[in-house]
Amino acid sequence: MPEGRYPVDKWEFKKYGEKIMLVKINNIAVNIDPTKSIGKGGEADIYNLGSGKALKLFKTVDHPDVKGSPLEELSAKNRLKEHQSKLPSFPTGLPANVITPIDLAYDKTGKKIVGYTMNLVDNASVLYSFSQRMFRQGISNNEITQIFLKLFSTVNTLHKNGIVIGDFNDLNVLVNGQNPYIIDSDSFQFGHFLARSFTQDFTDPLNANPNSTAVELIKPFNHFSDWYAFAVLLFQSYLFVKPYGGSYKPKDQNNRVSHTKRPLERITVFDDEVKYPVKQALHYSHLSPDLLDYFYQIFKSDLREVFDKKMLENIEWKTCKKCGLEHATYACPSCVGIVPGHVVQTIVIKGNLKASKVFNTKGFIVYSKVESGVLKYIYHSNGAYYRENGEKIIDGEIDNQIRFRINSRNTLLSKKGILVTIKNTQIIDKVAVGSCGILPVFDSNSLNRFWISAENIYKQGTLGPEPIGKILSKQTVFWVGEKLGFGFYRAGDLNVGFIFDTSKHAILDSIDFPIIPGKLLDVTCYISDKLIWFFASFMQNGNKTNRCIVYDKQGKIQATKEEISSVDSWLTSIRGKTVYGDFLMSATDSGIVQLKVENSQIIVKNSYPDTASYVDDESIIHLSNEGIYVVDYKEITLLQLH
Repeated sequence: MPEGRYPVDKWEFKKYGEKIMLVKINNIAVNIDPTKSIGKGGEADIYNLGSGKALKLFKTVDHPDVKGSPLEELSAKNRLKEHQSKLPSFPTGLPANVITPIDLAYDKTGKKIVGYTMNLVDNASVLYSFSQRMFRQGISNNEITQIFLKLFSTVNTLHKNGIVIGDFNDLNVLVNGQNPYIIDSDSFQFGHFLARSFTQDFTDPLNANPNSTAVELIKPFNHFSDWYAFAVLLFQSYLFVKPYGGSYKPKDQNNRVSHTKRPLERITVFDDEVKYPVKQALHYSHLSPDLLDYFYQIFKSDLREVFDKKMLENIEWKTCKKCGLEHATYACPSCVGIVPGHVVQTIVIKGNLKASKVFNTKGFIVYSKVESGVLKYIYHSNGAYYRENGEKIIDGEIDNQIRFRINSRNTLLSKKGILVTIKNTQIIDKVAVGSCGILPVFDSNSLNRFWISAENIYKQGTLGPEPIGKILSKQTVFWVGEKLGFGFYRAGDLNVGFIFDTSKHAILDSIDFPIIPGKLLDVTCYISDKLIWFFASFMQNGNKTNRCIVYDKQGKIQATKEEISSVDSWLTSIRGKTVYGDFLMSATDSGIVQLKVENSQIIVKNSYPDTASYVDDESIIHLSNEGIYVVDYKEITLLQLH
């Protein structure tokens, strides 16, 4: 490791603190420790101050996330200027679940406001996670209803106090249990202070420029625009798809519009020419008829009003005993044929694609991988977790707080700081494991187990845990393949990526790792013996942006690609991919495609449109000795090309 590079070096801390991190709170000078960073958004970094308090520190024009972008620099400058008068004028007496400023934080002169302290919402997940199917396992739609009933009351109270939330999106609502908390209150609209930031997916198209190619805010937010965003949040939390989600492919090519323009044209998932993502989403026919009609009026017919609370109070979700899906109707729509079904028998398409359903469950498939060309997986059913051979792992109700991995015949699971290894139903090992946020950080390949503890990555040796290298505690995530591992950490303006050989005891942290701006939504990595394909999804300028960086085993960047996630391509989602050798296979709404790096570009080498009936861009796929396995939350299909 190069001397002076590791961020917890004392000199590095001293330099960092003197240059940026000295603030004054209640006239007391406070040095902010970058290792206490607990969050990063497009406008600010969040730090844990202890004693249940956090500091929101706004990014300045020289912050690495901002510097070099004229638009971001101007926004940062204007934001800080407005906050000098807006934050001292902030309304008081708001609901306790609205996280508001407590004490203002000033620069080292004590004259300029640079942030504020607030209550820390611990052990919470962003509302965005509740629209992700894998996260939602074990959380029913009836629980979602309770969350939104409380959120309804909060929004109503804010409006009565003359406040408009404005940029009301799934990243500024945190959920702990069934309790929602609204954060980023400094962006609220009140008095003569306007809410200026917006997120395209949650911005009322009635407030947008109708002649633009995407939702672009041109009118001030209002109470009705908050209720429009509330409806979007509820819709995606119930169904795992946004109102303008899916893939629009009209037969008449003259009717084609970009995905970002669809809200302006009111082209929703209700339209016949929109391909509904049935692999991951719950079909809208599972909604109660009243709520379905209400959503239709909002998103197709521009109904704007205070959201009808009775829609939430009267809805009752049930679980179908036959298929295991939730519905709020008299009879399960999937079982009476309203929703097109999945593959139920082995079939042949056009003579060259054979599709076979190889497994299905009324429960949930919680994890899957391929080892040595063989598919392995973990599923939950009837109050217990099982491996692919039917062997019971542990008893217990499904719990989305447990993270799983597979290491040959061993099953790894972690929750609340403990990593447990089970073999043949017996616990063979327990170790303490570190986390990044609420996520326990560990991984495995067919040969070994790897985890973080304190400031080190460890692997299981013959005589016990063996350290691989130092990392930044509580800020690091990593992944392993059979031969290579990759990880990164970011805290404040620290932004470091690293690779390691899974058979050795060292990490290389001097690789080029481009800054991830804005609010990080999701990251994942696909690793072969030759290449590392790193993916990140983040919010930037109101858009969800996806990035792919391809590294070789020496840590040199071979290619990069970045685009707004609404573009219909293999990068629409960072999930739904698998690697082998020099190639990446990606699931898309148009079928599986094969990608390769050539001349520093990621290009599509082959496409398989016949597979489109079996995958969408969120499908989990694995390449095996038998073919390509498509793993959905309840079933597994094997695709074989002949």
